[in-house]
Amino acid sequence: VWNLSRSKTGRVLRAIRNSEIAAATSGVNLTAWKLAAFGVSAGLAGLAGGLLAVGIGSVSAGAFSIQQSLTVVAIAIVVGVRSVGAAAVGGIFLIFGPELLTSTPLSTLWFPLIVGAVLILQVILTPQGVVPDWQERFRRRFPPAPRFPDTPAPLHDLPAAEAPTLVKA
Repeated sequence: VWNLSRSKTGRVLRAIRNSEIAAATSGVNLTAWKLAAFGVSAGLAGLAGGLLAVGIGSVSAGAFSIQQSLTVVAIAIVVGVRSVGAAAVGGIFLIFGPELLTSTPLSTLWFPLIVGAVLILQVILTPQGVVPDWQERFRRRFPPAPRFPDTPAPLHDLPAAEAPTLVKA
């Protein structure tokens, strides 16, 4: 997913997400790319379902309740859906959140209620999600080094072999 998001496909899909009109103006075939995104997401969902089946041994409709599905969606919204790192944080929270409740006087049955309360706070305070907010704060606090110097080197400091010359034709 990380490599996909950094490839041409990821850049095109981000352009479509940001502005369909601008992407279409740039020559992007919206229908083809939306179908490709649907296919990639279906493939990833199938892979996740297959890995889940291997992890729990078998899959049946009774194994998944609507409350469990809503909890997963709420956690995805809380951590953020536009970041690959958010998926890891969400998975860790989904697994270890109920485990942490076992060491408190609360029951694990309170976990969906706690996630719902955190979801309400998160939507008010950080609409993009918790992980993208953390990433943005980290980038502001520790900005990356500039890729190019702010000012070019003066021409009089260059050796004669590297100084530009005018050629008349």
